[in-house]
This record gives sequence, structure tokens and C-alpha cells, in this order.
Amino acid sequence: ILFLTLSSFLILASVFLPRKNWLSETIPKQKFITVTEPLTGQLFFNDDMKQNILSSVILSAIKKAQSELKLAMYSINLTDVKDSLSKKFEEGTDVSVILHKGHQNLHRQFFQGRPPYPLLEIGDEWQGPHGDEMHHKFLLVDKKQLLTGSFNYTLYQELYDPSFLFQTKDPFLVKVFQKEWNRLKKNQRGTRKWRLSHYQPFAQKIVYTNGFFEVWWGPGFRQNSVKTRLLELIESAQKNIDIIIWRLNDRD
Repeated sequence: ILFLTLSSFLILASVFLPRKNWLSETIPKQKFITVTEPLTGQLFFNDDMKQNILSSVILSAIKKAQSELKLAMYSINLTDVKDSLSKKFEEGTDVSVILHKGHQNLHRQFFQGRPPYPLLEIGDEWQGPHGDEMHHKFLLVDKKQLLTGSFNYTLYQELYDPSFLFQTKDPFLVKVFQKEWNRLKKNQRGTRKWRLSHYQPFAQKIVYTNGFFEVWWGPGFRQNSVKTRLLELIESAQKNIDIIIWRLNDRD
């Protein structure tokens, strides 16, 4: 009787509970935005050791914020950035921070004594090849400016680990990253994104007069992933291929 009761419950649950948004196994045809202007922004590199190149850009953007600052960061221990966020919050700026939960011991110690602005930790508490990591590195300023790249806001990466930072006020890119922020603040990360009807790994392609820009999110689903797209671009190359990568261990 117990078995039949549980079976009936499972059948009812499968009917009434929302189904997963099973993504296409291949990259779907993506509508792209055509812009009649060039993409503008600045690209910074900290290729000179022991220089505060990237943090100077970040601190300047934080200082100039008028209404809100939204930070999603995998790892952070730059005291100047933390202090600047606290100061802006005390001045009335809406400050919110999302961090990777796997670094919670370090982060909680680092942010101890901060003002009471929202700080959310998401992802798995453990690190590993199958872990769920919040690996983003971006800052949104006043819903008008985006700073993103490979740079974690850490002293080691600032002084010794070559990274890049892209700063732009392009409204189309800001909008795409704002949507991802909205998912993260609801803890919609990792494979949980597959349950969202609006989620696609291929978030947006924007065609400017001076080139195009694609935004991809993880996780992908089988062939519907940024890896498939990278292989397409590599195979279609006719003159040259330039890649900047931290670690490459994919045999394909």
C-alpha cells in the first residue's frame, strides 16, 4: 500500500510540478542585435608586475557611482575595494555583493565589520572538478557601466598574475550582465539554470560597425555550449587565431 501511495504521488508530482527547461543539445539559432555604432570601451592589462593598474580603474568606477554597485566576484581580498564599497554604502549608494561560497572562510573574515549591505554567498562549499562554483568576475555601476574580465579582486592577481579588465558603458552588454546578476541573486546558478524557461548558454550576439561581441554563460548542455562555439570559430579561421587563456586542458 505504501508503495502504491508513493507511486501515485510521484505520478501526480510529474504532472503538476514545473518541468525542466530541457535545453537543445545543439546551439540554437540565435537572434542577434545589429547596432549602427562601434563598440566602445577600454581594455586594461596588468602585465607590469607590482603595479596597481586594474584596481585603480575599479576604484575610480566605484568612487564615481551615483546610485548602485552590483559586484559578483569569485575571490576578493583587496582592502581598498572593500573600503570603497563600504564608503559608498554609507553615502547612500545601493551596494550588493555576490561571492563564491567555496571561499566563505576567507571572505567572512575579510568582510568582518562591514556595513550591512547585502552579501550573498552561492555555489558549493567545496572545490573540485564537479563542483558548482560562482566563478563570475564583474561589476555593474548605476546600470550604465560594466567592468568584467579575468581579474579576481585579489592582491596576488593584481601584482603577480597577468589578467585583463574590460570597461564599457555599452547598454546592450550592460543589459545582458544585469540579467545574469538577477539570476545569481535568486541563487539560480549552475545546473539550476536549466529549469529557467528564459535561460540559454548563448546569451547574446551583438553586431557593431567594428565587429561583433558574443556573451556566453555556463553551464552549457552537451553540444549547446561555449566549447562547441569555440571549436566552430577555430575551424572556420582562415588567417590567424589569437587566444588568451589561463588554463587549457581540453583535448578537442
